[in-house]
Amino acid sequence: MSDEILTTAQMAKADAFAVAQGTPSLTLMENAGRAVATAIAARFKPCVVTVLCGPGNNGGDGFVVARFLDEEGFTVRLAHDADPKGDAAAMSARWKGARLALTLAQPVTIDNRGGAGGIVGSEIVARAQPDVKDVHDLRTRANGASIHVQIHLEMDGNLTLLRAHAAADAVEAAIVAAFPGADVIAH
Repeated sequence: MSDEILTTAQMAKADAFAVAQGTPSLTLMENAGRAVATAIAARFKPCVVTVLCGPGNNGGDGFVVARFLDEEGFTVRLAHDADPKGDAAAMSARWKGARLALTLAQPVTIDNRGGAGGIVGSEIVARAQPDVKDVHDLRTRANGASIHVQIHLEMDGNLTLLRAHAAADAVEAAIVAAFPGADVIAH
């Protein structure tokens, strides 16, 4: 096995090649989800986790992660925002736990000064970065005097890993500049 890190586009080609050579796509999804769950279980004791699943293949991976974490003793809350499609639907059917509907109502976050707008401000700052195509799954919360921001970035699948990390670092720095003292995770 290689230690090479692939771009999203390269990984899609590798997956397509494996399927063309006879590996079922569901096996690839099962292996990917198991690897993520194994990495989580190796780093954390069983606790309450929330897995968010969209309708596509990444959501299918999420259903696998949830299933394996549940088997490892984690208390898994699974939320989804749409009916899974393709392989994700098959993995969804294998998840026997509870499901929460993920509704994307207009989010409002109250910061430590009693004002609203951390979510909108964070999205605007992130989208202004040149390598960021879009953002999703933005989460913010106030904890005492701290503001916490977690944001998922969508970038071109052909970016190198180093450039993608540099773009994420730039987003984190820009959000901290806009919201001094904020604890930011961009991925």
